[in-house]
Amino acid sequence: MGFVVKKELSGTFDSARLIAEAGARDVGGGLEVADIVVTDAHMEGLSHAIKFSGTHLHDVTVALTQHITLEDCTLENVRIRINEGTITIARSAIDDVRIDIHEGCQNSNIRLNACEGIRDIQIAGEGTELHVSNCTGTGIVLTGSFTHMSFQHCPDIEVDLDAVIKLWSATDSTFVDGRWWPTISRQAQFQKTAFRGTTVRMSPIMNRCDDRHSLDLQDAVVVDQWAKLRDNYTGPRLFIVLLLTLAFFAPYVTKSFFYLVTARLLEGTSVHDSTVPLAQVLFFRGHDLASVWNWAYFVFALVLLYYNVARLGITFRVAKLREREEHLLSCGFQKARPSDDKLSRLLFLDGIQRALFPFVAFTALARVAEMLVVPVIVFP
Repeated sequence: MGFVVKKELSGTFDSARLIAEAGARDVGGGLEVADIVVTDAHMEGLSHAIKFSGTHLHDVTVALTQHITLEDCTLENVRIRINEGTITIARSAIDDVRIDIHEGCQNSNIRLNACEGIRDIQIAGEGTELHVSNCTGTGIVLTGSFTHMSFQHCPDIEVDLDAVIKLWSATDSTFVDGRWWPTISRQAQFQKTAFRGTTVRMSPIMNRCDDRHSLDLQDAVVVDQWAKLRDNYTGPRLFIVLLLTLAFFAPYVTKSFFYLVTARLLEGTSVHDSTVPLAQVLFFRGHDLASVWNWAYFVFALVLLYYNVARLGITFRVAKLREREEHLLSCGFQKARPSDDKLSRLLFLDGIQRALFPFVAFTALARVAEMLVVPVIVFP
């Protein structure tokens, strides 16, 4: 970055050694280190706020309880652990940096400013504020919890976000590729923001964002779980589900009715002495319970029964949520979409349905094949 190297140091450092060997200056109660190269080093027990200026840090771990500022630096394979305070990185080259906030931290703040060409930075928040401005780059991974996260004037930035956030804001920024998958508890704000090829979770936007007029999702990979449930279980598919459910239960109902009526008619006759329970007829085809194949048939029948009952339950629940959504919209409410908490159980059950579908389809085809080979009487 054009700075002149004055010293090259390595090893373990504390505040005293930084002052003695790195030429650190005491500025306003903190230490300032300028124009050095630090390689394969571990800095701990730093009792002062510290500022690095024009410094090259390579294979360095920094553990401190105060503020740290890095300006016009080159950071390669750097690990920063902080209990509380502020981490500021400005006008620096970033390549493989990890920032961890100590668990239980009450007040921490991370700022990235004017860092172009970022390559691989991981930030694990713990009730942290994160502010990114005028930055570009790839491989930015954000996890943990944040009280406030903001991106301003970031024209080309790749972010993999999977965190819990109270307040999110983005202004004049373009997110490229990556994954935007936060849980936002209070509010999301977007101004002149675009997603290009990014996998975007829609529920935080629909539930927490009031103004979406300048949000561009045309080139995003949108994942809308509520829309998927709504499309699969309401509208025309509602009637398809009801017809398929009816088709599944109809044979059981008709067989039960037939066998019960027949048993009543034959009651007291010699034929009535050779009887088996109705459940054995329905689920074991009336055969010997010791047969492995009959038990397999029983398992298939139970799976089909669960599949159809669960599908019917999901359909009614989604239809009820959809009806409530339409009612709220008709009343003028903007945020009528069901919350993630209400959808979590439905999404779990829907995942089970999708996993069971190949098995259910195979079993249904086997039932059809079995039915087609049943001999029938042909009348002339």
